[in-house]
Amino acid sequence: LYVGAEMLIRVANKAILNAWGRDESVIGKKLADALPELEEQPFLQLLNEVYQTGVPYIAKEDKVHLTNKGVLQTYYFDFIYKPLKDSNGKVWAILNNATDVTELVNARLKVKESEALFRKMIKEAPVAIGVLRGPNFIIEQGNSAILKIWGKTEDVIGLELLEGLPEIKEQP
Repeated sequence: LYVGAEMLIRVANKAILNAWGRDESVIGKKLADALPELEEQPFLQLLNEVYQTGVPYIAKEDKVHLTNKGVLQTYYFDFIYKPLKDSNGKVWAILNNATDVTELVNARLKVKESEALFRKMIKEAPVAIGVLRGPNFIIEQGNSAILKIWGKTEDVIGLELLEGLPEIKEQP
């Protein structure tokens, strides 16, 4: 919970303190002083906009760089900056509700890298390779050697096998 235009940290649970790589000594400090690494990132400005406009800010898998144990590290969070208003409708604080999704995002990035490497290996393989997906045999990928054997161009990529190679329809 950040209070006032200065974003004084009023409440911080163990989860956010761990994510920040800080202890309870940051409570009562300005967010900018407690986490100086945020200065070059958009979050302080976003908080200011929420404070000024009273409009919440919601983010999914947003990247943030935080210093943890003296090392600047990359994390990903789903979060909301929710303005809290007094009886006159004036924002007095912002509630930061965040979920650390770093492991999920990193796993997805590793899968993407692995998939890209797999596709590169297929494309550069010295033998004919085609990848067919699903019950309709969608031509997902084919290297130049398989396309040459088929007598086709890359235009068949994304088509069902029988649509891309109609000549094999009567073949077993």
